[in-house]
Amino acid sequence: MVCLRECPIYAAGLAIDSVLTELLAPELRTDDNTNLISGVKLMSRGKKITVYLPDGSPTGIRQCELGTWPGQVTICPRTRVTELRGMPLMQRPGAYILLEPASDSRGQAYIGEADNVQERLQQHARTKPSWERVIVFCRKDDNLTKAHVKYLEARFVELAAQANRFKLENNVAPRRPALPISDIDDIEDFIDTSTLLLSTLGIFIFQPLPGTSTSASPSPVEAGHGSHPSDAGPLAGIDLFMKEPMNGVDARGRYTDEGMVVFAGSVGVGGMAEYLSVGLKLAKKQMIQDGLVVEEGDQIRLVSNVVMTSPSAAAGILGGGARNGRIAWKDASGKTLKNLEDGLTGT
Repeated sequence: MVCLRECPIYAAGLAIDSVLTELLAPELRTDDNTNLISGVKLMSRGKKITVYLPDGSPTGIRQCELGTWPGQVTICPRTRVTELRGMPLMQRPGAYILLEPASDSRGQAYIGEADNVQERLQQHARTKPSWERVIVFCRKDDNLTKAHVKYLEARFVELAAQANRFKLENNVAPRRPALPISDIDDIEDFIDTSTLLLSTLGIFIFQPLPGTSTSASPSPVEAGHGSHPSDAGPLAGIDLFMKEPMNGVDARGRYTDEGMVVFAGSVGVGGMAEYLSVGLKLAKKQMIQDGLVVEEGDQIRLVSNVVMTSPSAAAGILGGGARNGRIAWKDASGKTLKNLEDGLTGT
């Protein structure tokens, strides 16, 4: 156990609460992340994100920043690429992502880097006909070198491949360049913030499907007030099941902020009742065409984790007909999703 009074920071009479918590984290935090000095449970800090619209158009160029973070993420439609010429940051080294319209349930993307991003995008405008938006990553303090942006490109390709949200057009995965460990840590922080900004804007190219962690977590209803919800939502850590023995339905998933994530291996009804909505029929057919779901006789089986728009949509696709998803999905103890949601609101 660390003796606080022998610590020079304490002896100097400085404000030590946050300082020592970081320096001596194992000794000053309990298992539930409570600060032993103040007795206050540590909370994740909020984030202040700024989105600037250079021409005032919400569908035009968007420049996204986070607090005092030195980076900037710029989203630009293909038709406005020439407008980037007047932006000094676009004349510097940076990484970028070209996004193409989704031809199926997943979009397509190409990830690259350049010494002068704007010039490279002009080339892509002439040689790559199908992309519609570009996302550019750069730093306002001019501290991105060629080696840094090559590292960004390599890591972005790795993360996008792992998340498997988009089909990548990169034929070869670039190799990470050798960098000092201090530079690597700095760039990894840059990547974390970039991922946060993109996810906030609804672009989940680097974000794995939420709720797919295998680590168990207690029900927030049982844990009581004050428990910290998962980043993916207060119910995202709870396995939910849909079972209909008569139809052969046997599915497992988790309810997240993004939607209902149904896990690979889940089994559902192959057919579709007449009263199943047109939208769900099309979604089911599309998942089969994309190879996310395979048909096995009169059943279907998910071969990948799939996020669906709602619990009812997931239950309808699996059950082959309209279902109330908040009743159809239950936890291991038999509580319905509705029961769990009611527990969160105290009703």
